[in-house]
Amino acid sequence: MSSIELKNVSTIFSLEKVNLKINDGELMVVLGPTGAGKSTILNVIAGLEEYQGSVCFDDQPVDDLSVQGRNIGYLFQDLCLFPHMSVFNNVAFALGRLNISKSEIKTKVEEILGLLGIVHLKDRYPKNLSGGEKQRAALARALVGNPRILLFDEPMSSLDNRTSKNLIMEVHYLLKKLGITTIYVTHNFYEAEKMADRVVILENGHIEQIGSIEDIFFNPTERVSEFIGTPNILYCDQSYPINHGLRIAKCGDISLVMSDEGYEVKRIAILPEDLYITSKQPSGLDINTVQGVLTDSVELSFAFLCSVQVGDKILKVKLPKESYYSMYLDIGKKVWLVINLRKIRITACANFGVA
Repeated sequence: MSSIELKNVSTIFSLEKVNLKINDGELMVVLGPTGAGKSTILNVIAGLEEYQGSVCFDDQPVDDLSVQGRNIGYLFQDLCLFPHMSVFNNVAFALGRLNISKSEIKTKVEEILGLLGIVHLKDRYPKNLSGGEKQRAALARALVGNPRILLFDEPMSSLDNRTSKNLIMEVHYLLKKLGITTIYVTHNFYEAEKMADRVVILENGHIEQIGSIEDIFFNPTERVSEFIGTPNILYCDQSYPINHGLRIAKCGDISLVMSDEGYEVKRIAILPEDLYITSKQPSGLDINTVQGVLTDSVELSFAFLCSVQVGDKILKVKLPKESYYSMYLDIGKKVWLVINLRKIRITACANFGVA
């Protein structure tokens, strides 16, 4: 495995004097809007795009090495599986440049297919695979040659939400098990949150911010806030565990139930789009349901950004326009907010060793 360093890297259209260090074995996620230069960073590292500056692996420049000489595994957004080849032959194709016997190729391919749980698919063709199966086949091809670095270019973008979530967890586990230095490009904050050791936020070819997910979420720069959405931050007075792996946190007049991670909660962050607003009190259990008053609403392109006063706090809620109009919301109207416990981000008490 290798560390990677970009030194003053610029390209004609996308990047401008980018400096970035990815540690050996690290899983770095590059996050940013369309056109920010995310894929360009991958292509520069792989040697697929001309650039100025220098790229180093383990402190050694690789600028004069060919694509093959850099020993990169690359999982493209469109996967690039050959439709006329079986899964086995698609994966084996990546070993064609190596001077090894057919029996060695067979062994390597079947080993990697076994690792990804798709040996039973080896004789199928891409047209007969589901989206998740195609992803696993493409990942097997990227891994079979024992690359020193693995690059992902928005590999989950074509999958449905459920398949994507399951595959993200599997891929993260596998990459940490293998210890391969990985750069993973996405525009999806959920993917970044689940995958990253650290996150790079890219904006117009510049690095805007680097840090852990917690750094990015709780202490974003102004530009990063515009991209991920400015979260509602609640400071907790106390928290305590309850049954079934859950914890209650008291934040002034607001009490919230969340997953219990085994430590005292210091702060809670909730994105405006992760709050649901309703003009009628929800039926059933009132867990994570709070009453408030609509104090302001600002019309955006496809939604309204609503301000709701709950006790002494103002919470921001992003509400689709059709929902806003269907509820006949007016300033001063009583509303209820519903907060999905799975959408709550937390930071732990400093006494427990988490910043």
